[in-house]
Amino acid sequence: MRLLFRIAFRELINSKRFSLLFIFNLALGILGFVLIHSFKASVNNTLESRSRILLGSDISLAGRRGLEEKEYGLVQEYLKDKVTASSEVVELYSMGKALNDKNKSRLVLIKMIDQQYPLYGYLKIDTTGNANPESFKTIDSTAKTWISPELAYQMKIKIGEDLKLGEQVFSVAGIIEDDSSSSWRGVGLAPKLYISKKYKKSTKLISFGSVASYIYLFKLKKEFRTKEQLKLIQKDLLKIISDPAIRVM
Repeated sequence: MRLLFRIAFRELINSKRFSLLFIFNLALGILGFVLIHSFKASVNNTLESRSRILLGSDISLAGRRGLEEKEYGLVQEYLKDKVTASSEVVELYSMGKALNDKNKSRLVLIKMIDQQYPLYGYLKIDTTGNANPESFKTIDSTAKTWISPELAYQMKIKIGEDLKLGEQVFSVAGIIEDDSSSSWRGVGLAPKLYISKKYKKSTKLISFGSVASYIYLFKLKKEFRTKEQLKLIQKDLLKIISDPAIRVM
C-alpha cells in the first residue's frame, strides 16, 4: 500500500500541470454541488416560511363543488379541537359591466370572501393598509367591491363608480394594492375583484350548472402546525372526504 502511494505521489510531481488541472476541476465540481445544495435548502426554507401566507391557511379543502352539509359537519367535528379560525371563499369567472360613461364589459374573477379572510397574509386596499374586520365592513354592510388595478384600468372605472355583477350592482370601494394570495394562485384568466360572500344569492351567478371553486380555509392551533401533525390531519381529512374532486392541501 505504501508503495502505491509513493508511485502515485511521484506521478503527481512529474505531471504538475495535469495534477493542478485535476485538483482545480475536482474542487470546482465539489463547490458546485455545495452551492446547489445551499440554494435548494434556501428555497425550501423560504417556501416553508411563506407557505401559510401563500395558501392563506394551515389546511385547505378546495373543489369545484361545495361540501355537503354532512361532509362539512364531519370536517368540523374532526377539527373542532384543532382549529382557532376558519374561512370560506367562493371563486368564479363571470362578466362584469361598468355603469359609467365608458359602459365597458369584460370577464372578471370574482372572489366572494367572509370577514375572516385571509387567515394568514394580507390584503392591502387602496391606501388604507391591511384589511381587517373594520375595512371588511365596507364591502359587507353595503354592496361594495374591491377591484384589481388591472380591472380599473381596462374598464376605465374609478372608486365610487358602479360595477354590475350578475343581477347585483356594486360600488367600487377600493383598489387592491397587494394580495399575498396572488403568488399562490398564479396567473389568472381575468383580473380579480372581491365582494362579500353574503351577496352570493343576490348576484344570481351561482345556479345549477355554474362552474365555481369552493375553498375552505382552516387556521390550526400552534401544536398542530408541525409537519407530522399536518400530514396526519391531511391523511385523516382525505379519509373523511373520499371524493377525489376535493383537494386537501
